[in-house]
Amino acid sequence: MKNIRLSLPSHPRFLSVIRMAISQVAGGMRFKEEEVKNIALAVDEACTNVIKHAYDDKHNKRIILTATVERDRLVVTIRDFGKKTNPKSFESRPLKEVRPGGLGLYFIKKIMDEVKYDISSKLGTTLRLVKKCR
Repeated sequence: MKNIRLSLPSHPRFLSVIRMAISQVAGGMRFKEEEVKNIALAVDEACTNVIKHAYDDKHNKRIILTATVERDRLVVTIRDFGKKTNPKSFESRPLKEVRPGGLGLYFIKKIMDEVKYDISSKLGTTLRLVKKCR
């Protein structure tokens, strides 16, 4: 098992660093090129949601991202220290509505094999994303 851990400010300009790191990790596994792009997209969307919703677009907070390479899967955890929200209240907008935004959660769930929120910490949320190698 190998892992990387990044601690980055909650500023959108660091999303490119997150995408690059995840792409490098996933690219070193048995994922196809399209899967690598999709995994990076899912992680980017999740971090964007942290910035927008947990941190209310405040850019001076921390996002802790850990990517763990296991034998048959990639496990990504995203930890924030922002507002807690009940994961049952998270909804994507209907696909029929043609407008920008609101589909991040839809893409995350479509791309990743497991999506689990842990709100048991006193502060913030940990999101666990799993993509299995096929």
